[in-house]
Amino acid sequence: HSNPFHSLFSALLSVSFQLNCVPEDALNGHAFHTYSLVSGDGSVEFQFRHNVAGRRMYAEGTTDAVGYLAKQIQAKGGATQRIYSMVDVLNAGAL
Repeated sequence: HSNPFHSLFSALLSVSFQLNCVPEDALNGHAFHTYSLVSGDGSVEFQFRHNVAGRRMYAEGTTDAVGYLAKQIQAKGGATQRIYSMVDVLNAGAL
């Protein structure tokens, strides 16, 4: 038994993704974001965006982060108790 609202929502969602150029095979896992900086009077706008299609990049980043933490533990006889971020992983060249 199908829900007409679900069908309508799915159709609208599909149109929205197409407008944002999300590839069909990435609909279940993507991160398309646009950031805008606008001058006070609205006469100038600067935009930048990042688009991640699929989940592979996240999985690889997680694997790299785990490897980085393992090296921290091995090198120092235990990782320093602090909050690590992906910036630490990047700075170490672990990606």
